Amino acid sequence: MKSRALIEVCTGSVSDSVKAYEAGADRIELNSAIELGGLSPSPGSLTITVENVGIPVIAMVRPRPGDFVYSAKEKLAILRDADFFLSRGAAGIAFGALTSDGAIDQRFILELRRLSDGKEFVFHRAFDLIPELLQAASSLADSGVDRILTSGGQKTALAGKDIIRDLVKKYGDLIEILPGSGINSENVAAIVKYTSCTQIHGSFSREISYPESVAAVLPASGIETSASDIERAIEIMSRI
Repeated sequence: MKSRALIEVCTGSVSDSVKAYEAGADRIELNSAIELGGLSPSPGSLTITVENVGIPVIAMVRPRPGDFVYSAKEKLAILRDADFFLSRGAAGIAFGALTSDGAIDQRFILELRRLSDGKEFVFHRAFDLIPELLQAASSLADSGVDRILTSGGQKTALAGKDIIRDLVKKYGDLIEILPGSGINSENVAAIVKYTSCTQIHGSFSREISYPESVAAVLPASGIETSASDIERAIEIMSRI
């Protein structure tokens, strides 16, 4: 009997990570500032999350929002964050680095690969900004990257499903292809069936409103992990 596709949940806090774990998630990608596309978590968030979930935790290593072309000092910050996260129990890191002309920053990838020393090594959606995705996937596989998080070069994985399917078919035996962006319980079955992927990534979140006392000076709403959406996605994929 074929097992269901693995579910990685993108979280932005300790509480959301615990909620995802208790709902049945298989792996966590821990961030801060999900509303900015995900930044590096705080040292405390990473440490406490690892201590309180019984599944692998991948730490996002992204020092700022915006593009993925980093200065020498920013690269030093990335290396130090990655080293700390891995030393505190992270199963791996998610990162992405490009050159000013939009190509993969191969030299920096190799530096991070050496630092990771056998831990999971994930190239995140910076991948989707590269013009030739199939060629880039081959290059990342050759560089020792274990997994690519991708929406197939589109805003959502559903919109990029054709490219994701091609990536799985051509390179799935060389490097893990992890569809992500906009995936939830309503579309997960369609994406898994169409692309033949063996794992998916999503925030499985819902919008929440903050108390009036908070909303008076800060944003009035935010997002949090929805345990029910994770549970529903698991139920659906168990039947595929």
